[in-house]
Amino acid sequence: MLLHKFWNGDDEFRDARYKLIPRIVDGPWIIRKSVGTKPALIGKKLKQRYFQGPNYLEVDIDLGSSMVAARILSVVRDYCSSITVDMAVTIQVRARDSVVWFL
Repeated sequence: MLLHKFWNGDDEFRDARYKLIPRIVDGPWIIRKSVGTKPALIGKKLKQRYFQGPNYLEVDIDLGSSMVAARILSVVRDYCSSITVDMAVTIQVRARDSVVWFL
């Protein structure tokens, strides 16, 4: 039900729910510490655009829209030529979204 609301919702609803969890798998220590693994509601910090078709929903995240993200990106560029990043994406549930009915 929440996925359906996210898929058909407006950008404000999506921005308030789209959560990204990064993890640097391979890269310098300073990059791993700068990025961390803390989940973040990306839409509260970065501008996002959504593109939707019959069988897909694409999220375009503008890293340049945040000074903090721009600094992290600058550190990545300065300290390494390549990194491996695992990214988990989830939709944040709120108490009113998680009502479950039992029969």
